[in-house]
Amino acid sequence: MFIKSNSTRVYPLSKGDAAAAEPATPYVGLRRPLGYKLAKATKERIWRGEFIDLFSLLHTELAPEHGPRPGDTLDQWVSAFLVYASVLCEKHPARCGAMFKYLDTIRKLHATYGGTSWMNYDEDFRRRAAKNPSLPWGDVDLDLWMKWMAPLKSLVPRRLRGEGETQPSPAPPPPTAQSPKKEEKSQV
Repeated sequence: MFIKSNSTRVYPLSKGDAAAAEPATPYVGLRRPLGYKLAKATKERIWRGEFIDLFSLLHTELAPEHGPRPGDTLDQWVSAFLVYASVLCEKHPARCGAMFKYLDTIRKLHATYGGTSWMNYDEDFRRRAAKNPSLPWGDVDLDLWMKWMAPLKSLVPRRLRGEGETQPSPAPPPPTAQSPKKEEKSQV
């Protein structure tokens, strides 16, 4: 067996290398892209930048019969967002980095503030992005942050906000030195 390098020369492979050069049979699920079950019309809406209910992208088999409904957990949101981003990046590969940044932003909002404000931020952001295609997904929308997260900031204990960061405690104030005249008076 021979393998061609980047140059025009061809190099023979040893027996051990030949086995490594043959493609391994990947897990069957890896051959299908995320969103392979979506209707073409849904994919086209994503590619046009229209607002999509993320949880409608989840396969019905992912929705448990008992327990949380789709949309009730960050894990389900992440699953749905990965489908959305995967489909979007098929036609707009330059936007992939911003999609990962956005995913990280939502994850951090959930970890810091909990509750459902992160989901409200996400829905409002995606509605704005549908109206304004130039909205940068990689940046936090400060207006939405102020609307959904700032009211919660005072409710989150300080130790949770720093995500485990230990900040040095402020140095105690230096002792006030008394002037020599005051010392003399107090000794007399």
